[in-house]
Parts: sequence; structure tokens; C-alpha cells
Amino acid sequence: MNCMELLVQLVIALLTAVATLAAAYFGAKFAFDFQNRKNEENEVKGTVKAANMAIFALMRSHHELTAIKKQYIEPNVNDEDRHFSIPPSSSPIPHLDLSFNDLSFLLSSKDPNLLNELALTQSEINATIDVVNARSTFHMTEFQPLLEIHHIRLSQASNVHEMEEIIGVRATHTLRSITDAMVHNVPVALEILAKDADQLYRITKSIYPSHGVVRMTFKRTETEA
Repeated sequence: MNCMELLVQLVIALLTAVATLAAAYFGAKFAFDFQNRKNEENEVKGTVKAANMAIFALMRSHHELTAIKKQYIEPNVNDEDRHFSIPPSSSPIPHLDLSFNDLSFLLSSKDPNLLNELALTQSEINATIDVVNARSTFHMTEFQPLLEIHHIRLSQASNVHEMEEIIGVRATHTLRSITDAMVHNVPVALEILAKDADQLYRITKSIYPSHGVVRMTFKRTETEA
């Protein structure tokens, strides 16, 4: 074998080694990039899911308080004896429970203060829910037994003041206070929930426009149509 043949074989061996190394490198890089893209996609899906779950939780609280407003408050809100006539809710309303760690993406959004607003909203909504639940409990456990005890005298009462005297100062004052708080706080809570749910939808959709994001919608009444 002469020098030229040896040189050719060396060049071929070198090129083969380089090609093998290049194939291994680009194969590994492709697998690494693919896994990175997959991880990023999963992270985005997780973030959008967290936003959707938060919007759903806001919608759920809105639905629960809307039922209280329409079924219990509105039919009796103008009654002089509304603290007596508004019935208790049939079951306790669950608290709003948002996962703030999963919503941390909001801190790098165009509205970074929204995360803090959601934390304040949760506190305000749960305070309102506590009022509704406390009133229902008091109505069922303390007011209704008084109705049974004094049902004969109450049937003879001619006005609200006579009813209040029969029921007693403590029960009347307590029921009036928590009823007034419920009547005032529930509509305010509904506005806050609707506003924050819409803002969370808008921010999430602006960051992830190609992903499905839940949005709170309202049915139009005949007068609005």
C-alpha cells in the first residue's frame, strides 16, 4: 500500500468518525429539543388548566350567591320584616378556594397586581359566604325554635314590632344585623366575582391565544334582548 492509498483510507476513516459523531450529536440534540418542547407544552397546558380551574371556582361562587340573591333575597328584600321572612339557604355554601401558587404566571403578565386582587377577592367572598351560612344556621337553630315556642302569640301579633318583642331583643337584633349584612354584601360580591373572572380570562387569553380558556357568560333576560 503506497502513501496515497494510506492517506485516502485515513481520510475516509476520519470522515466516517466525524459523520458518526455528527449523527450522534444531532440525534441527541433533536431528542433534547423535542423533550424541551414537550416540557414547555406541558407547562403551558398546566398553566392554562390552573387559570381555567380558578375561573371555574369564581363562576361557582358566583352561581351559588346568585341563587341566594334570586331565590331568597329579592322576593323579600323590601319587606319590613325581611329579617324574619327571608328563609335560610337549604345547604351551606362552600368557600372560594383558589390555588395562588398555580396562578403565579400572572406576576409576569401585563396585570401583575391581579394575583393580589384575587387574594383580596377570596377573602371578601368568603366573608360574605360566612355571613350567609351564619344567618342560615342562626335562623334554623335559634329563630325557628322560637317560632314554635311562641307560635300562638305570634299568630296574634298585628305588626313587626309586636313580633320582635315576642321573639326577643337578642334574637331580633342578631337576625336583623346578619340579614342586613347579607342583603348588602351579596350583590357587591357578585360584581367582584364577575369582574375578576373576566379579567383572569382576558389576561390568560392574551398570553395563550391558541388555548381554550373558560369565560363567564350571562343569560340575557327578555328585557335586555
